[in-house]
Amino acid sequence: MKFIAFFALFCASIVLAQAPAKTPVHFDCSCDDNIGARYATAVRDLIAVSPRYQSTGAFKEGSGADTKWNYGIRVTSINPFNDEGNSSTALAVVFTYGELYLDSYIQVCGVAKIQSCAATTIAMLDKRVSN
Repeated sequence: MKFIAFFALFCASIVLAQAPAKTPVHFDCSCDDNIGARYATAVRDLIAVSPRYQSTGAFKEGSGADTKWNYGIRVTSINPFNDEGNSSTALAVVFTYGELYLDSYIQVCGVAKIQSCAATTIAMLDKRVSN
């Protein structure tokens, strides 16, 4: 009887100890202005510490029947005022799954809101992945 209880506890601990696999995400940012570059770093940092996502090197891996598609975040930033102070930037964000378009949005990000803009991008990715 003790053996059965021990075996059941052992099996339960193995199941509970396994962490779910992280979702691979490829982040690509054409962010040449100062705020856009800082936003890109913030998004990469959030992916790196995320319990849900892991950074990957491509939007899709393999070919033919062995193709594995990854979620993607594609961003382009531009300073609409072309000012030296880089007070704000416009971000065009596109979400993909491999080569498939999922969704997009545009936001303006100021120097004081870089972390918030990056967090918004990850939150928007969460919505796309969970659907």
